[in-house]
Amino acid sequence: MVGILLVQDIFIFPMLIIVGFLTNKMIDWNTVSLQIIGGIAMITLITWIVIKKKIDISFLKRLGSDHETQLFLSLILCFGIATLAGLLKISPALGAFLGGMLVAAIKETHWVHDNLLPLRTIFIAFFFISIGMLIKPDFIRPYFWQILLLTVSILVTNTLINAIVLKTLGESWRVSFYGGSLLSQIGELSFILTAIGYQTSIFSVVIYNMMNTTIAISFLLSPLWILLTKKIIAKAELHLATISQEKK
Repeated sequence: MVGILLVQDIFIFPMLIIVGFLTNKMIDWNTVSLQIIGGIAMITLITWIVIKKKIDISFLKRLGSDHETQLFLSLILCFGIATLAGLLKISPALGAFLGGMLVAAIKETHWVHDNLLPLRTIFIAFFFISIGMLIKPDFIRPYFWQILLLTVSILVTNTLINAIVLKTLGESWRVSFYGGSLLSQIGELSFILTAIGYQTSIFSVVIYNMMNTTIAISFLLSPLWILLTKKIIAKAELHLATISQEKK
């Protein structure tokens, strides 16, 4: 399932380029070229991280147990990749995401994860606060049924698609449907796509708010959807077991 999430994140790069082509404005080929170069570079970086699993950077070894300097360099690395992504006309948030992946893969900075755990909790809290701020009650009221239909359709469709993918990988139907429910919500990087789509005037403020609200609600309803899926799986297994016993 981690692999599926990673592939979803990788596909954000071609999506960003496609969004650029959908705008009504004249296509800026310099921007598109920079995005293609940036996309290829970042996909290459992700592939390298996945293949290497643990990356050995020799000059960090010289720092020995100087964790403060290593932490400083790790932050520079994250902000540096984020800045580079911005210069290549790709979202800096994606660059920071890749910077975090790289820091996690470097052998010499293995301790960073444990030491930054309190900060991670704070950032996760800020992330969900920002998601909550995207949900506007005044907007939901007139579009309640449309948003509900979109959210349920997304959860069901994503569950089925991911369940089929997991089944083709050799998992049981039970594991496949449960895994599909875990992957049912829309990824957090989709907020970047909606923001860029709105900034480039591809869709109106109503569509922008509806997409953001749907994504945010899919996050909030995901735990309930997972619980419901588990109950459906349990009842289905019990029903099949009863049928099997009756046949005997």
